[in-house]
Amino acid sequence: MENALERTFVIYKQMTGEDEISDDLRNGAEKHIKNLVDSGETDEQRLTVGGLTYLKKARTG
Repeated sequence: MENALERTFVIYKQMTGEDEISDDLRNGAEKHIKNLVDSGETDEQRLTVGGLTYLKKARTG
């Protein structure tokens, strides 16, 4: 899970050009990925995509 989370943040920063991600977005993405893991998802790529999808939706509101 940690690898997927860090990968999510690296890719998100590259996509948005932002240097930092707010604590609210970080915490939300971490909770979302944890929920995916708790639901049985183990594929790191799918977890990363799930995290990126969460961040995109959270950012655009």
